[in-house]
Amino acid sequence: MIFQLIMLKKITISLIIFSAVAAIVFGSYLPFRKSQLFIKSFRGLGSMEQFDFDKFRSGFDQALDFYSPVGQSEEVRFLGNQILELMQRKPPENTREALKSYAVNNFEGTKGKWLSLNYTQNFLILGAIHQAAWSESKSQEDLDKTIYYFEEGLKLSPERAQFLFGLFELYRWANRNADAEKVIRKIAELWPSSVTEQPKTAN
Repeated sequence: MIFQLIMLKKITISLIIFSAVAAIVFGSYLPFRKSQLFIKSFRGLGSMEQFDFDKFRSGFDQALDFYSPVGQSEEVRFLGNQILELMQRKPPENTREALKSYAVNNFEGTKGKWLSLNYTQNFLILGAIHQAAWSESKSQEDLDKTIYYFEEGLKLSPERAQFLFGLFELYRWANRNADAEKVIRKIAELWPSSVTEQPKTAN
């Protein structure tokens, strides 16, 4: 009986120690290490003339592929903002397309989970990235994708100003006058003082 009690005590102590170590590893070390890798990936970006997409992707892949119970969605959004900043520097076409695809692949990889949490910021970032691409390419595909992401974001957040004002301008550029009229009426309903005179849609 005494032997059994001693063994039970040892097992209990072992479980407590294991739980404490696991808590440290999963609650502190892994998130810290993941953040270290992510910060490291920002270093050495330099100017657009010196930008190396393969090096950029390799650094962020290392950070994003590192397992941590927390921090993944935040890092993907930080990545999206970094790509948006790079897109606004007007990179060459091949770099622009590579950055755009990299953003989409990382965002849409876990988009289903984020949608359930109503993370409309993700749609705003993806829309802004494609809008930056469209401002240079003027391609119908980039314009359509920008509108798509803004529309999806608006479904989740029907009164978010960035989506409404953004879509109004995008619909005008796309000659979708009826849609532009609907949006400006919604804007006037939500913020009457912002629409002193209803803007005319594109002909």
